Amino acid sequence: MALEHERRGSKLVFVVADESGRDPKYWRRVFGERLAVHEQPNQVLVVHNFPLNHNGKVDQRALRELAAGQVKDDPEEVFPVAINGMRTDLSRIPLAERVDALRKVEQYLREHRDEVLGVLTEMSNYRTAAGELNTALATLKGAAAEVALWSPPLVNRTAVFMPSNVPLFGYVLYLLVPALYSEEVVFRPSAHIRRQLIALHELLAPVHGLPITLSTSTQKEFVTGETAASEVVVFTGAYSNAEKIRAQLRPDQLFVYYGQGINPFVVGPGADVDLAVTDLLEIRLLNSGQDCFGPDLVCVHESLEERFFATLGKRIDELVLGERSDPKADYSPMFYEQAFGFALEYLHRNARHIVHGGRVDLSRMSLEPTVLRRPKGHKVTCDELFAPIFNVVVYGDQRALHDILTLPFLEERAMGAMVYGDLPETVKLLRKRHEVCLNTTLLEADDGNAPFGGRGMVANYVAYQGRRVAEPLLISKAVADYIGADRRQLTTSA
Repeated sequence: MALEHERRGSKLVFVVADESGRDPKYWRRVFGERLAVHEQPNQVLVVHNFPLNHNGKVDQRALRELAAGQVKDDPEEVFPVAINGMRTDLSRIPLAERVDALRKVEQYLREHRDEVLGVLTEMSNYRTAAGELNTALATLKGAAAEVALWSPPLVNRTAVFMPSNVPLFGYVLYLLVPALYSEEVVFRPSAHIRRQLIALHELLAPVHGLPITLSTSTQKEFVTGETAASEVVVFTGAYSNAEKIRAQLRPDQLFVYYGQGINPFVVGPGADVDLAVTDLLEIRLLNSGQDCFGPDLVCVHESLEERFFATLGKRIDELVLGERSDPKADYSPMFYEQAFGFALEYLHRNARHIVHGGRVDLSRMSLEPTVLRRPKGHKVTCDELFAPIFNVVVYGDQRALHDILTLPFLEERAMGAMVYGDLPETVKLLRKRHEVCLNTTLLEADDGNAPFGGRGMVANYVAYQGRRVAEPLLISKAVADYIGADRRQLTTSA
């Protein structure tokens, strides 16, 4: 289905009828292996069955309405659709009686949108906060179908080390959805957003009434106490910290680690430069650059170099700086002091490469979006930056590009990648380890009800019974794949 799209002009949506419920990422890979770049979908919608008319044929009008209803241009109405339209078998949900509690939270978030956004905009700019709220709503909407699809076994407790960003989405993803198969969920807030997360918990706990408990213990106490008594442990943060915690767990505890990736953004021959720049600005300036989706490396082919930098600079000059609560602001002062300080140090070390921006207001912790230009042949070094910094490397040919993309530092952090232009060999290379998006950003592929991520050990992994596996993550799937499979094996052996 070709649907009208405000920014792109049109958006190509592939609708797949799949009774087995495989998620859109699976079908993206299938199409990616068989279709040319310009033929591939911008979005995949998976349904259980196609709507039929009275003659038993596919009802094209109903199908178009279905697709249009799931694909909106308004950023406040974007709902990822991993398994919408699938029939939900509640018997496959260990604690199905709790589904209604999640529906109550969904209703509350819709009815108290302004109050929730008031909490989120303390740390995120308005556009990012609105997007987070919509993603949380979409994940709640798909929670029952997700858990029914993967059918994880009942576990006694899930312990969660919460992330330092996305407090509402994290609350839904790591706490509410796992409550459908965890008798109890206990969580420890990140110090960076402790106040905001506690505020959300105080709003939502009376609504859902589930055994989701806020821990006030120190990290050491949390590891030796609540975590030690849990079957599932979820950690979001630095790889080094994850390894320290994993070392203290028993082999029979499932450890799910969410880290960070470099998320390379590649602009090659045949790319629509205007679209690439638009998308790059959108994802790099997510929460004013303070988001793990932001690409820390941008690779641009030399044939597009001048146009790319000119377009990017012009667009940056048009951006509006405003307070985090301002819906019209394109970016805002930074929230995280540590990230702000690291960004200043990074720009100081690399000042000779700055070609646009770079102005700083220390009193407001405000950093103008800044472009660094690395010439062709320049030795590539990558830093994970949570700031509005565009680290652009110019490359000459495919071999040079692939040499960059296969650097050990990048492969260890393989999570997502975005490719613009006609680069089939590059896409094939990246797909071995990355979640790859073609002519769109990771925001289009992210879905709270489907596995997401790459195969870089520093980016994400699951650890169980002495083995670590770097793979796309979804907690319900991991519980089903590892604890569930283990229990089935024990039952068969008995």
